[in-house]
Amino acid sequence: MPFKPIKSDHDTIKKVKELNYISIGVFANKAIISIALFLIAKYFGSEVFGEYAYYQSILAALYPFAILGMENFLLIEKTRTDTVNSFIFNHCIFIGAILLVYYAAQSGSFNWILLLIPFNLALMTLFDVLISNLIVKKHFIRNIQISLFFSVFTLFLQAVFFLLFERDVFYIILAGLISYLLPLAYYALKPEDGGIVFCISLKKYKNFFLKNYRYILHYLLLTSADSFLLFIPVYFVKKSFSLEDVGTYFLCTKIFTFPITIIGVSLSRYFLVEMANDDKSSKNIMFFVYVSLILSLSIYGLIYFLNDMSLFSYLLGSGWKNIHEIINVSLIRYAIEFFSYPFIGIFLILHKQSTLVTIKILLISFLAVLLTVTEFDSFIQMIQTINLCMGLFYIFLIFVSFIYLRKLTNTSPQKV
Repeated sequence: MPFKPIKSDHDTIKKVKELNYISIGVFANKAIISIALFLIAKYFGSEVFGEYAYYQSILAALYPFAILGMENFLLIEKTRTDTVNSFIFNHCIFIGAILLVYYAAQSGSFNWILLLIPFNLALMTLFDVLISNLIVKKHFIRNIQISLFFSVFTLFLQAVFFLLFERDVFYIILAGLISYLLPLAYYALKPEDGGIVFCISLKKYKNFFLKNYRYILHYLLLTSADSFLLFIPVYFVKKSFSLEDVGTYFLCTKIFTFPITIIGVSLSRYFLVEMANDDKSSKNIMFFVYVSLILSLSIYGLIYFLNDMSLFSYLLGSGWKNIHEIINVSLIRYAIEFFSYPFIGIFLILHKQSTLVTIKILLISFLAVLLTVTEFDSFIQMIQTINLCMGLFYIFLIFVSFIYLRKLTNTSPQKV
């Protein structure tokens, strides 16, 4: 079997408790960051938020190449934390230096915001590895405290900079950089509590990379596809239209993906646990189908209802002219994506990640070519085209998942 069954109720309870501690930190962090994004959108305006959204999409596309899956590798190789920490610190210096030289050498007007990308990327990577270190050492309460501190302090600094300075993306990003620095500086002084190993060694960096390059390559293929699924539409919206439209698209994405991040991921994890426990009966699988369908219709039905009442337009203000229509044309696509989330785990159970990655790469390539060769009359038309491609993609994934599910249930041993 790909997954080993959990052996006892005591073991199950222990793992669920640990997962709950981790989920609390993730949920609190995501919730506060979502509130911060909404406040930035409301008080900084659609153009400034669009510039910030474009910056965030670049970070999302580069992030897999910075962290290289080491936040998960730490959880797997718990006895090698110092080696992994030393590797990721050296890699952050390496990737940061390359980006810094690249952006500094760009012709044209000098852009401080682009120069902040290497620093933000390095600090974000080190922060996420720090969180994994705390989980490995089972410092779950401290993990929640650090996550809450980061998100709350970032929101506080953004509010202070908003009051003291002009409405500029630079200060929004600077608030996040300072919030990353503080916990990293604290744990740099206390490495025994789970800190990063700040040690420059090119030889150790090279040896670790060569020894684990298969894992790193597999991670990059798996995660960079998801990152580029966000970056590609944002890039073409900016290229063809305006920063205001980038901000509108990005904000709608965050509104729709918040339920996917919190509820969809949790449901997917629970589904994987059930499958790992060898409970592959058709009754159990159909239960998850019905739950996913009901939650999808309920959540996105509520978003449709709130949007029909013009709640989002009212909260954001008159500067967000397309928000109402963009939400309406995107509802079906994100409802399908939410419904598909638990079943994508079937690819992991059957070790079919390469199939999933191949499908995603084909989608990204097709979407990039389509957006390049097509001239759109309006921003709404482009979003409708993107939503159609993405919706069909998730329908296809659901179809393939059900084929794998049928094979899985047919080959699993019947319970007496």
